[in-house]
Amino acid sequence: ATLTDSILDDTEPEPAIVWKALRKATLDGNAHPCFGGSALRNLGIQPLLDAIVHLLPAPPDRPPSVAYRPDGERELVAMDSKGPLVALAFKVQLWEGRRHVFVRIYRNTLKAGDHVVVPSRDGRMIQEHVARMFDVDAHKKTRIDQGFPGQIVLLAGVRWATTGDTLSSPEHPLLLERIETREPVLSLAIEPVSSEEEEKLLEVLDKLQQEDPTLRLDEDPETGQRLLRGMGELHLQITFERLEREFNLRVRSGKPAVALRETIARRQTAEFLFEPRLEHANDHPAFKVRVRVSVAPRVRGSGVKVVTHPVIKPEGEVLSALQSEAIHHGAHDVLQSGPSQGVPLQDLEIQVDYVELFGQASSPEALRAATARATRIAIKDAGGVLLHPIMNTEVVVPEENLGTVLGDLQARRALIHDTTIVGGSVTIDCDAPLERLLGYTTALRSMTQGRGQFSIVFDRFDVA
Repeated sequence: ATLTDSILDDTEPEPAIVWKALRKATLDGNAHPCFGGSALRNLGIQPLLDAIVHLLPAPPDRPPSVAYRPDGERELVAMDSKGPLVALAFKVQLWEGRRHVFVRIYRNTLKAGDHVVVPSRDGRMIQEHVARMFDVDAHKKTRIDQGFPGQIVLLAGVRWATTGDTLSSPEHPLLLERIETREPVLSLAIEPVSSEEEEKLLEVLDKLQQEDPTLRLDEDPETGQRLLRGMGELHLQITFERLEREFNLRVRSGKPAVALRETIARRQTAEFLFEPRLEHANDHPAFKVRVRVSVAPRVRGSGVKVVTHPVIKPEGEVLSALQSEAIHHGAHDVLQSGPSQGVPLQDLEIQVDYVELFGQASSPEALRAATARATRIAIKDAGGVLLHPIMNTEVVVPEENLGTVLGDLQARRALIHDTTIVGGSVTIDCDAPLERLLGYTTALRSMTQGRGQFSIVFDRFDVA
């Protein structure tokens, strides 16, 4: 098949373009010359790489990237040698026990010994020193003196740069768009087999978290257990295997626990008068304030919105900056614990409608407590709705097993979107709750005699 503009649609992501071209070349029966005349079922890594070289644009052919200056102004970054240095760190890796950073150079050249700046979490720019630079081919690295626009290089000596950070010239700092990382959706309790290896476990997990921003180590505030959070069973299983294989560290883990969220079922309003009775108080209360709050559900994935522009009584009173900040914090204080199972809340709007002040008794502390209490009452009366992590799931099975696999997916509450048949294999696109997919690898192998495979990507929290 001739690969024309009808295939190379600029609106599609590059992997989709390659796959579409491969499928069309095969289904039409006449493979493109770059595939060596092979049918899709005979394609391997080398023909795929040849297809990428022939069909996809080279880095200099891509349109300029958008970067932002510290003052928020936009700047276009063309991939050429003119202008101040800009590079993106896209992976941190421990290589031979030392920290290395993979970067792609977007503008100018980067040389060994150069000084660059990277952003810190508090917004400051931290200066880094590029001690050594390597060109990487599989597991082999070759030392080089400089890298050019469009090139991917490995840097050693960079201590603070993490995945998604922009490396730029100290005289002209810029920020490229960060790599999006998802929140972990599955957690396991983890502890070392021997208590003597506690410190080593924490040190190793810190290194692994630097490599993988979707891997998190937290502590359960109620049980004190350490929880390792990741994107799925396979993700955590590979992490445990790495702990044993690379660091000779054996661990015990508990049963998988799926991360849940809550939202509310309906709109609700609540009013609360904060007037605690303190011991040894005189006729005038130490704290007094009245707050009315409304809450309402929002569409899935829209997050939390807090509106704090209340009507103030008595008329003529104005909130100070500290009082306004206290109301804002009070509304946020309740978001970490929902009414149903005490998990974090999301996809709701909190609006502070009315505040009645009582002179000096309406301190910022009183306003924060009253807002939090009124918000908690409104959320409780609105009714909690439990949200489960929903995964975009792609299942590839032999055509003869389609009926069995579809029936099993529907039993797991999966929502089937599409099925595509190519060369005797069927690709099923669906959405499924993560907890229903625990152990699915074994079940799928059993149903397809080991020929089925699937992949999942977190999509949203929703009602399962």
